[in-house]
Amino acid sequence: MPSALGEEQRQDQDVVDVGDAEQAVRLPDDAQVRYYDPALASSPADPNVLVAGEGGVSPATLAVYDTAAGGLQKRTERSFSSSPSISYLNDFAVTADGQNIVVAANNPSDHQIVRLSDLSSNGYHSSWQFPNAVAVAADGTVATGADGDFVKTYRPGSTRPAFREYAVNDLQRDGLAWAPDENRLFAITGFSYGSAPTLHVLPDAGKLDTTLSLQAPATSHKGKDLTVTGQLWAAEPFPASTTVEVTRTDAEHPTGTPVGTFLISTATGEFTFAERPRETGDITYTATYKGDGQHMPATTQTTVTITK
Repeated sequence: MPSALGEEQRQDQDVVDVGDAEQAVRLPDDAQVRYYDPALASSPADPNVLVAGEGGVSPATLAVYDTAAGGLQKRTERSFSSSPSISYLNDFAVTADGQNIVVAANNPSDHQIVRLSDLSSNGYHSSWQFPNAVAVAADGTVATGADGDFVKTYRPGSTRPAFREYAVNDLQRDGLAWAPDENRLFAITGFSYGSAPTLHVLPDAGKLDTTLSLQAPATSHKGKDLTVTGQLWAAEPFPASTTVEVTRTDAEHPTGTPVGTFLISTATGEFTFAERPRETGDITYTATYKGDGQHMPATTQTTVTITK
């Protein structure tokens, strides 16, 4: 949370006054964060830990404080002159597990990850230019953004590849926030060249794409067993109770009729069903996965020609 922080406050106070209507924050005299008003971040995983970051300078500075005793006890601080070198901080966020800080800065051209314990390097999220925003959902999903680049989302603990990307031009500094449902992502663009700020709602930012397929012979015979195999796939496993619904469209059922609901294999995502067609002509099978909190819905079709 950004905070207005006057020089007089810095010199003689060292407390976080959460009851203050202006949310004023005072840092101790020995903090390196001193040239510009700091931005602040914390994590519900360890709410007594406060991270302060100074933007507008090179190298950038982060400091970590413990607030459990009612004041500010400095744990660690670092000026990022090397390994990694970070300049002109734009935004940062503490990961949901309280273990790392994801940093967006003009330099380098990737979102750096540093450990909260000692501010040492712990990887990065790939970007192209001028990282300027980061937001962490309660489930740990990380959203990163850069000026003129894509907004990307990552699963907790994963640095690449991103599992979802959105083309967002002119993203603003600190311009990302998760909706409470942890699925939609809000992005603010504009301000540059006199343009008005615009709010973008990025849907399904917290869900993985899914692939659903059906395999069946191109032709089969009337009155003979016909076996159809399907597979549901995503970059992360599905819950054990995941099912796929299948319908059949043919001459007798031009608007479709249910075939059944089939449980997928948790190991392979596969499912199988068999039918014995009673009429000749084309049969079209449609498989549908409705999606869940982590996966996008999917649908697919296959057609079999039934002969005598």
